Amino acid sequence: FVNDIMRNHLENVKYEPSKCRDLVQLLSDEIKTRTKSILYKRYKLIVNLTIGQNSGNSLIMASRSLWNPETDNECTVTFKNSSLFAIATIFACYYD
Repeated sequence: FVNDIMRNHLENVKYEPSKCRDLVQLLSDEIKTRTKSILYKRYKLIVNLTIGQNSGNSLIMASRSLWNPETDNECTVTFKNSSLFAIATIFACYYD
C-alpha cells in the first residue's frame, strides 16, 4: 500500500521545494494512518519520508536504534520519477 500511496501522490509531480515540504507531511501522515490500521495497537510507529530532486547524485541514509529482532520491524519503499525521488521508511516498535 505504501507504493500505491507514493505513486498516486507523486507520479506526475515536478520537484518544487515548497510543494514537496507539504507533500512530505501529507504522505507521512497517510502512511502512518494506513499502517496503524493493519497493526496491533501495541506498536509505536515512526515514518521517515524524504523527497528530493532527482539530479542523478547518490544518497546514502542510515539509522540506529535499540531494536528487538523478535518483535520490531521496518520497511523501506522508494519511488522515482523524472523530477524527484522519495524514500519512505516505516519503523514498527513493539512495546509492553
